[in-house]
Amino acid sequence: EMADEKCAQLAKDGILERVKPPVGGLDAIGGLGALKAWLFEMHGAFSSEARKFGLAMPKGALAGGVQGSGKSESAKALGAAWGMPVFRLDIARCMGSLVGETEQNLLRALAAADAMAGGEDGGGLILWIDEIEKAFAGTGTDLSGVTTKAFGVMLTWLQEKTSPTFVFATAND
Repeated sequence: EMADEKCAQLAKDGILERVKPPVGGLDAIGGLGALKAWLFEMHGAFSSEARKFGLAMPKGALAGGVQGSGKSESAKALGAAWGMPVFRLDIARCMGSLVGETEQNLLRALAAADAMAGGEDGGGLILWIDEIEKAFAGTGTDLSGVTTKAFGVMLTWLQEKTSPTFVFATAND
């Protein structure tokens, strides 16, 4: 009930969206054997035994390829395989018209993901960023610098995070 309530609160601003994993998990996706094998290995890094041993949790994965190759479906199926909720981060919805609003919205979404993951000792969460190359297009060339700042926020969070949040980003280009 608590997890459902948290999900409902996150859905109110529309930046994070709970995604239902497909039936069958990763086994229902054809091909991608190397990716599936790597993800299977990485799941062990989220166990309490791995944490006691001092093994660092993986930050995430970037899957690139042509449209229709199973990247997004893999992100969703990973939740079923790992027994973790999957949330889609829509970076376009973070964009705001006021100075600093975009960065604040992104920081709020990332903090919410960390809270849903349960902190350092939590059960974990899959944060899916679909078509990340489009979300941060113009980084370094945008006149306002908004995209560059948002990209910096994302990179700093990825580097500093301690929660069991696994980022699964996809890219077509």
